[in-house]
Amino acid sequence: MLILLSSALRPRYKDDILRCIAAPPGAKLRFRYEDRLIEPSLRDGGKTGEAIVCFLNEKAAGSSEAFLIPVRAVVIEKINVHGTTRTLDLCLGEFAYAENLKEFVGEVYKYKPDARPRIDLSQKSETGGYWFFEKVESLPLQKGTSLQIWERIANQLAEVEQFKSEMYFWTVLGVIEKNQSTQFSESFTALPEKPLNATKNYELLIYHFSPTNLRCDPDLKNIIQITYGRFLENVSPAEIEIDSAYDLKQVIFKAVNAPRQAEKTYLYIGSKGKWHLELELSVSSSWLRPIIVFLIIGTTLALQFAPPLLTKSVLIQGICSVVLAFVTAGAAVFGIKQSVSD
Repeated sequence: MLILLSSALRPRYKDDILRCIAAPPGAKLRFRYEDRLIEPSLRDGGKTGEAIVCFLNEKAAGSSEAFLIPVRAVVIEKINVHGTTRTLDLCLGEFAYAENLKEFVGEVYKYKPDARPRIDLSQKSETGGYWFFEKVESLPLQKGTSLQIWERIANQLAEVEQFKSEMYFWTVLGVIEKNQSTQFSESFTALPEKPLNATKNYELLIYHFSPTNLRCDPDLKNIIQITYGRFLENVSPAEIEIDSAYDLKQVIFKAVNAPRQAEKTYLYIGSKGKWHLELELSVSSSWLRPIIVFLIIGTTLALQFAPPLLTKSVLIQGICSVVLAFVTAGAAVFGIKQSVSD
């Protein structure tokens, strides 16, 4: 088991923790580390695999035995080397919750005391320890995709000073076909692996929750905004007003202008003026539209270039012209394009 830490020394570090709890299973995220913050045994091999993302409370790292809060199980899919830094491509899995944080921290550093982070708060810099290291033994964690586990993690984060300004936490329960949301109202569902169908409407399910010590003030008019990438279009309003301490919001959208083959697109979700979450989706090609265009173009070309069908030789020539016309139309309409799966 690998351990990935992110603190609040920089706004981006804290935002990455918020993205970890905001994204549904299957979403992608990227972490960054300097080589000096990576355990030496992991620097050469570029080890990938299962990991646990934890928030590191840098203000308590030197004085408390409960300075880590686990938030998410992930899979490190790829490690990219950039000089003396590295980026880790993550695929998010289940949420990870530790009821006893002191016990959790003790197990994490039980046989690796040198991995404990050392921080100079005055300089906002890491001075020792590791932010990416390996833990062989199992950890006291509860994993799952229920809202109950997610709320417990949100409550733990809400007790930390660095998150008290958030007012509320939000998360994407899933992207599903319209009218199927009742199946997922109490748990998360993974992002669709198959391309979205251009003939159907979809629901983006967003749950927001304000822990008791961070009760959201409805008068502040907090807004979550959804921005749609190409081939996607909103059906319901693209802004969600947070007007209560907790609620499940449903945003309806559809795929439009479907391309010839499946294409990647994105949903951008975030609070105005703050961080945002990027969800990668794909949209399937719609065969009906190009087929109609194909028939129209083919027929037009055939009528234009085919000679009168009077003799046998002319008939053969006419058939060849018609076939050539439709081949030309097919090449123009469908083309040859690399699939999104490649």
